[in-house]
Amino acid sequence: MELESRIMVLKLIAYLLIVAGIIILFSAIMYFLTVPLDCLVICGWPSYVGFFVAIMMLGFGVAIRNLVKKADELYQSGMSNSEANEEDTPLGKLKIRYATGDISEEVFNKIKKDLE
Repeated sequence: MELESRIMVLKLIAYLLIVAGIIILFSAIMYFLTVPLDCLVICGWPSYVGFFVAIMMLGFGVAIRNLVKKADELYQSGMSNSEANEEDTPLGKLKIRYATGDISEEVFNKIKKDLE
């Protein structure tokens, strides 16, 4: 359960970075559209910091989201593989036969005792 909560927190951080990056990028675009051209020449490089920060935030957000997504897929596939492996064991097959009604409880307990 702890791993799932960590994954959720990392997803939240990634999406917050993406949203903040979009907002900052929009703000930087609006700044360039509304400020007079001679102010852009005078101010120089500080006027481009918004673009740089927005691109960095978007990049980090997307990277974190992709890493978490890949880790979550690996975790889920690992869980499904362990469940599938349990069904391949003799005891797992016995449980399936008992659950489907192929064998009685008496036979199930006898064979289970023999397997252990």
